[in-house]
Amino acid sequence: MKYFYTLLLLTLLAHHTYAQITWDTPLTVTTGSGANLHPRVALNRNGDPYVLWGQTDTRALFAMWNGTGFTAPVSPGGSLQVFAQSWAGPDMAAYGDTIYVVMKRTPETSVQNHMYLVRSTTGGMSFGDTVRIDNYDTNVTRFPVVTTDNTGNPVVAFMRFNSTFGQAKYVTTRSADWGATFSTPVLASIGMADVCDCCPASVLTSGSTQAVLFRNNVSNIRDNWVAVSSNIGTSYATNRVIDTTLWMLMSCPSSGPDGFILGDTLYSVFMSGASGSSMVYFSKTDIATLSSTTTHNSITGPVSGVTAQNYPRIANNGSRSIAVWKQSSGGSAAVAYAYTSNVAGGISGYALIPGASGGVENADVAISGNYVHVVWQDNTTNKVMYVRGALPAVGVGADKLQQEVTLYPNAASSYFFVDVPGGGSVEAYLVDGGGRRFPLQPELSNGQVRFSVSGLATGNYIFKMKDSNNGWSTGKLQIIR
Repeated sequence: MKYFYTLLLLTLLAHHTYAQITWDTPLTVTTGSGANLHPRVALNRNGDPYVLWGQTDTRALFAMWNGTGFTAPVSPGGSLQVFAQSWAGPDMAAYGDTIYVVMKRTPETSVQNHMYLVRSTTGGMSFGDTVRIDNYDTNVTRFPVVTTDNTGNPVVAFMRFNSTFGQAKYVTTRSADWGATFSTPVLASIGMADVCDCCPASVLTSGSTQAVLFRNNVSNIRDNWVAVSSNIGTSYATNRVIDTTLWMLMSCPSSGPDGFILGDTLYSVFMSGASGSSMVYFSKTDIATLSSTTTHNSITGPVSGVTAQNYPRIANNGSRSIAVWKQSSGGSAAVAYAYTSNVAGGISGYALIPGASGGVENADVAISGNYVHVVWQDNTTNKVMYVRGALPAVGVGADKLQQEVTLYPNAASSYFFVDVPGGGSVEAYLVDGGGRRFPLQPELSNGQVRFSVSGLATGNYIFKMKDSNNGWSTGKLQIIR
């Protein structure tokens, strides 16, 4: 009885905490038989959503926000027959008004079928021709995923096999001309035997750091790892396990990790069934040295009546972060989420998104400014669904921007300064016009902080800084060369 009341109290506390997010009424993105597979969401420079998904008729479809709802779907791959399932499919990244869509031709197990990228530079109004991503003629490939670097160029990770669908590895390739051509793929899962050959990965960038999150498979131990490059994917020097749950599974989980890099820390989420039922975990890893012990925990712990959690995704806006996942209970499923205004302190508890229940299969999430955007696959109605949530106002000492600060020189070519009264400890980052965040390393001396802008593209940025004495501040910065 004591255990029951403890669970009840934790559940009530979790729902009370997350009731602060104000959710709009869910909207339909698209409907139709088999027209809702594996939806992904990305945001334009104004914070409005783009949505991508797959169909059982082998098309990739795309729609964008028009102010009150979503536009009629278009097929960015044209007549290309695209692999899509509920657990994997085409992927998308956005940099301002430029959109990159990556997809694999079906049947995906054929050596003759390759992976392709299409690009829109018009905010989704039109898409260009397909560009082949891989340069393999004797290898099978699958599961392309895409992100962008700090210049807006696409970076793609994918799984590579030999010609007989064996020796599964993860590799990455990048473009230096905005998706017109791609470099020779580089092995990311170094030192590994076969990775989990049915588990999609995630690819992340932050400055010169590039990382691939993937699920491994050593004697049916299905743990999650990160491969790290410090030279924007030219080579991978090391990798590290981020999941020590030691889940042994003879069949395929078809579920991979997701994450983001903030400062020197990798924050990630993954699913593990090591406890006897599938549960979603949150993990923190020092990505600068990979020497610190990785810490992870189940986000919710055991919840009475919940039989499974799966397909976690996570997004952030500075230290604000939200994770979403499919949560099954009583023969039905819902989109569960956990939110924090300070991800460095961890993430725990959960709530359910109102109206996001029934035939939920998977979900995705993006965050910008004070809003979070969630899409999900609903198998009961054959719809792709969308909902926006307003994040709670945060108080003094959390994420509230309290004051404008002066940056000098402004424009900056190599560095700029900020005065910090009281000389507290500092964390800071820049946000470009595409919503990309670039962590800054402070050099603190006598109440003055210097930040280097080496390696950042020219243009206009929003500066955000938190110091331990004065809370959050903001400013505008121009970078010139």
